[in-house]
Amino acid sequence: MNYKTIAIAFAALSLPLLSYAHSSPDQVKVCYSFAGDTLEQTQSCIISSGGGAGGVYENIKIGNKYHLFEGACGMDGECDYSYYPSGPDSNIKPKQVISYLRDGTFHTKVKPSEAANANHLLYCYKTKNGSLDICTN
Repeated sequence: MNYKTIAIAFAALSLPLLSYAHSSPDQVKVCYSFAGDTLEQTQSCIISSGGGAGGVYENIKIGNKYHLFEGACGMDGECDYSYYPSGPDSNIKPKQVISYLRDGTFHTKVKPSEAANANHLLYCYKTKNGSLDICTN
């Protein structure tokens, strides 16, 4: 057995150790639905989330409806999100969404550079056409 074979075998056996996946315990939170800058609805929701290997997900259950958001994240920490309107078992083509922040008290949009100075933040997802704009605390 030569060194090249040993190196390839070691690399192949080490790959599973380099990837890490996790899920977080479900959390009951408050969800906020917006139309533009107007708060339309507030209600309790269940958040299931996790990630690994450059991706994250957040599944938001409001009543009997699921909203699944999946993000592909780069080395810079920025993520590109997709929205699956009917949850994880959906056959519907995903929609692109943007993530952003709102102030939890006044519901105004907060720039990422201002987030450190905010008391209470809402973490939000919005479809590009504005058909869905949902935030959690």
